Amino acid sequence: MVSLKSFTSFLLILVGLLLAMRAVHVVAPMVYAPGDPRPLHTTDLQLATERAGFEPWLPFYVPQKLGAPPQLTAIRRPRARISIVWDGESKMMIREEPSSPNDVSPPGASPLPGGRGDVWWEGPDFLHAVAMRGDLRIEIATDLAIEDLGRVVATLRPGTTRPPAE
Repeated sequence: MVSLKSFTSFLLILVGLLLAMRAVHVVAPMVYAPGDPRPLHTTDLQLATERAGFEPWLPFYVPQKLGAPPQLTAIRRPRARISIVWDGESKMMIREEPSSPNDVSPPGASPLPGGRGDVWWEGPDFLHAVAMRGDLRIEIATDLAIEDLGRVVATLRPGTTRPPAE
């Protein structure tokens, strides 16, 4: 009888422990959002900035045919990244992440005017550009014209910075 009582106590403790572990597993990401490995899909720049852990650079030239507002996706792991997507009459995707020593431009990339070291190339469906701003690598893919792509890259500013007076 003693062994049955001990076994029942063991099972109750085990079930209680498993339920407590499950509760911590479910509640922890709600309490500590930066630790949540899932992507965050939002239109709120502040939420995306908090999730990724860095402030993205945004273009202040955004043609109307891209539509508005953009959809933001922030990922914390395995490497912090923010993707900004406009999906209107035309499309543009900006992907930003901290740069690394392994970042290289693809062969055949041409420099964009402006002398900042930004490059662009033509893919099968989109024009692509890579810009380095501070410690961020910013990749842009769009079906806009090259003139618009150059202007988008030239007007990149940190997300909370006001656009320069023109």
